[in-house]
Amino acid sequence: DTKIFKKRSVELNELLIENKVYGIHMFYGSLWGVGAGYVLPVLIGFFNINNVEVGNFSLASSFIIFFTFLPSIVGTSYFKEFIHLNKIPADAFKKVIFSCALLLIATFLGIDFVIKLFLGAKFHEVGFLVKIGAGAAILHGFGDFTNKFLSAKGKSSYIKKVAMTVGIVQLV
Repeated sequence: DTKIFKKRSVELNELLIENKVYGIHMFYGSLWGVGAGYVLPVLIGFFNINNVEVGNFSLASSFIIFFTFLPSIVGTSYFKEFIHLNKIPADAFKKVIFSCALLLIATFLGIDFVIKLFLGAKFHEVGFLVKIGAGAAILHGFGDFTNKFLSAKGKSSYIKKVAMTVGIVQLV
Protein backbone atom coordinates (compact mmCIF):
# COMPACT_ATOMS: atom_id res chain seq x y z
CA ASP A 1 0.00 0.00 0.00
CA THR A 2 1.43 3.42 -0.95
CA LYS A 3 -0.41 5.51 1.65
CA ILE A 4 2.96 6.60 3.05
CA PHE A 5 3.58 8.98 0.16
CA LYS A 6 0.07 10.38 -0.20
CA LYS A 7 -0.23 13.87 1.20
CA ARG A 8 1.81 14.43 4.39
CA SER A 9 1.65 11.22 6.37
CA VAL A 10 3.59 10.67 9.58
CA GLU A 11 5.96 8.31 7.78
CA LEU A 12 6.69 10.84 5.02
CA ASN A 13 7.37 13.56 7.59
CA GLU A 14 9.79 11.23 9.42
CA LEU A 15 11.51 10.40 6.14
CA LEU A 16 11.91 14.08 5.25
CA ILE A 17 13.29 14.93 8.69
CA GLU A 18 15.78 12.04 8.53
CA ASN A 19 16.85 13.15 5.07
CA LYS A 20 17.42 16.71 6.30
CA VAL A 21 19.47 15.56 9.27
CA TYR A 22 21.43 12.70 7.69
CA GLY A 23 20.79 12.55 3.96
CA ILE A 24 22.16 15.86 2.75
CA HIS A 25 25.51 15.27 4.46
CA MET A 26 25.73 11.82 2.93
CA PHE A 27 24.93 13.29 -0.48
CA TYR A 28 27.65 15.97 -0.36
CA GLY A 29 30.20 13.56 1.06
CA SER A 30 29.47 10.97 -1.59
CA LEU A 31 29.63 13.61 -4.29
CA TRP A 32 33.19 14.46 -3.24
CA GLY A 33 34.37 10.97 -2.33
CA VAL A 34 32.99 9.12 -5.33
CA GLY A 35 32.99 12.01 -7.79
CA ALA A 36 36.73 12.59 -7.42
CA GLY A 37 37.41 9.06 -8.63
CA TYR A 38 35.40 9.66 -11.78
CA VAL A 39 36.94 13.04 -12.60
CA LEU A 40 40.55 11.83 -12.30
CA PRO A 41 40.83 10.22 -15.78
CA VAL A 42 39.29 13.34 -17.31
CA LEU A 43 41.83 15.56 -15.54
CA ILE A 44 44.71 13.32 -16.59
CA GLY A 45 43.54 13.43 -20.21
CA PHE A 46 43.07 17.20 -20.04
CA PHE A 47 46.51 18.00 -18.62
CA ASN A 48 48.53 15.57 -20.78
CA ILE A 49 49.53 15.80 -24.42
CA ASN A 50 48.33 12.30 -25.35
CA ASN A 51 45.85 9.87 -23.87
CA VAL A 52 48.30 7.04 -23.18
CA GLU A 53 48.47 8.27 -19.58
CA VAL A 54 44.69 7.93 -19.27
CA GLY A 55 44.94 4.28 -20.33
CA ASN A 56 47.81 3.62 -17.93
CA PHE A 57 45.94 5.34 -15.11
CA SER A 58 42.77 3.35 -15.80
CA LEU A 59 44.74 0.11 -15.89
CA ALA A 60 46.49 1.00 -12.61
CA SER A 61 43.09 1.88 -11.10
CA SER A 62 41.92 -1.64 -11.92
CA PHE A 63 44.76 -3.00 -9.80
CA ILE A 64 44.47 -0.62 -6.86
CA ILE A 65 40.68 -0.73 -6.38
CA PHE A 66 41.15 -3.89 -4.33
CA PHE A 67 43.23 -2.01 -1.74
CA THR A 68 40.13 -0.06 -0.72
CA PHE A 69 38.20 -3.25 0.01
CA LEU A 70 40.30 -4.66 2.84
CA PRO A 71 39.74 -1.90 5.43
CA SER A 72 36.13 -1.51 4.34
CA ILE A 73 35.45 -5.23 4.83
CA VAL A 74 36.91 -5.12 8.34
CA GLY A 75 34.70 -2.10 9.11
CA THR A 76 31.66 -3.97 7.82
CA SER A 77 32.48 -7.01 9.95
CA TYR A 78 32.68 -4.79 13.06
CA PHE A 79 29.53 -2.80 12.24
CA LYS A 80 27.27 -4.50 14.83
CA GLU A 81 29.89 -3.94 17.52
CA PHE A 82 30.39 -0.31 16.44
CA ILE A 83 26.75 0.41 17.32
CA HIS A 84 27.46 -0.28 20.99
CA LEU A 85 31.04 1.01 21.27
CA ASN A 86 32.16 4.55 22.07
CA LYS A 87 35.33 4.29 19.98
CA ILE A 88 36.85 2.04 17.36
CA PRO A 89 38.63 -0.85 19.11
CA ALA A 90 42.43 -0.89 18.89
CA ASP A 91 42.45 -4.50 17.69
CA ALA A 92 40.35 -3.54 14.67
CA PHE A 93 42.87 -0.84 13.77
CA LYS A 94 45.75 -3.28 14.31
CA LYS A 95 44.16 -5.86 12.01
CA VAL A 96 43.60 -3.31 9.27
CA ILE A 97 47.05 -1.72 9.56
CA PHE A 98 48.87 -5.06 9.67
CA SER A 99 47.00 -6.60 6.74
CA CYS A 100 47.27 -3.42 4.64
CA ALA A 101 51.00 -3.16 5.39
CA LEU A 102 51.52 -6.76 4.24
CA LEU A 103 49.51 -6.15 1.09
CA LEU A 104 51.40 -2.93 0.37
CA ILE A 105 54.81 -4.60 0.84
CA ALA A 106 53.79 -7.51 -1.40
CA THR A 107 52.61 -5.03 -4.02
CA PHE A 108 55.80 -2.98 -3.92
CA LEU A 109 57.89 -6.14 -4.25
CA GLY A 110 55.81 -7.93 -6.88
CA ILE A 111 53.80 -5.51 -9.05
CA ASP A 112 56.58 -4.93 -11.58
CA PHE A 113 56.93 -8.69 -12.07
CA VAL A 114 53.16 -9.14 -12.46
CA ILE A 115 52.92 -6.27 -14.96
CA LYS A 116 55.83 -7.62 -17.02
CA LEU A 117 54.48 -11.18 -16.90
CA PHE A 118 50.88 -10.44 -17.89
CA LEU A 119 51.04 -7.16 -19.81
CA GLY A 120 54.58 -6.90 -21.14
CA ALA A 121 57.46 -4.48 -20.68
CA LYS A 122 55.74 -1.63 -22.53
CA PHE A 123 53.34 -1.24 -19.55
CA HIS A 124 56.10 -0.77 -16.95
CA GLU A 125 54.70 2.69 -16.07
CA VAL A 126 51.54 1.02 -14.79
CA GLY A 127 53.56 -0.64 -12.01
CA PHE A 128 54.84 2.75 -10.87
CA LEU A 129 51.29 4.15 -10.87
CA VAL A 130 50.07 1.14 -8.86
CA LYS A 131 52.78 1.75 -6.26
CA ILE A 132 51.69 5.37 -5.90
CA GLY A 133 47.98 4.61 -6.00
CA ALA A 134 48.13 1.68 -3.57
CA GLY A 135 48.84 3.97 -0.63
CA ALA A 136 46.06 6.34 -1.64
CA ALA A 137 43.66 3.43 -2.09
CA ILE A 138 44.50 2.16 1.39
CA LEU A 139 43.77 5.62 2.78
CA HIS A 140 40.47 5.51 0.88
CA GLY A 141 39.76 2.14 2.51
CA PHE A 142 40.55 3.63 5.93
CA GLY A 143 38.03 6.35 5.14
CA ASP A 144 35.44 3.66 4.44
CA PHE A 145 36.46 1.84 7.63
CA THR A 146 35.97 5.03 9.66
CA ASN A 147 32.68 5.73 7.91
CA LYS A 148 31.34 2.34 9.04
CA PHE A 149 31.86 3.44 12.65
CA LEU A 150 30.36 6.87 12.00
CA SER A 151 27.39 5.29 10.19
CA ALA A 152 26.76 3.03 13.16
CA LYS A 153 26.62 6.15 15.33
CA GLY A 154 24.47 8.19 12.91
CA LYS A 155 27.16 10.86 12.54
CA SER A 156 26.45 11.91 8.95
CA SER A 157 28.16 15.31 9.16
CA TYR A 158 31.42 13.56 10.09
CA ILE A 159 30.87 11.05 7.29
CA LYS A 160 30.65 13.99 4.90
CA LYS A 161 33.98 15.34 6.17
CA VAL A 162 35.69 11.96 5.86
CA ALA A 163 34.29 11.44 2.35
CA MET A 164 35.43 14.91 1.30
CA THR A 165 38.90 14.16 2.66
CA VAL A 166 38.95 10.90 0.69
CA GLY A 167 38.05 12.81 -2.46
CA ILE A 168 40.79 15.36 -1.87
CA VAL A 169 43.37 12.59 -1.21
CA GLN A 170 42.33 10.94 -4.48
CA LEU A 171 42.80 14.17 -6.40
CA VAL A 172 46.22 14.76 -4.85
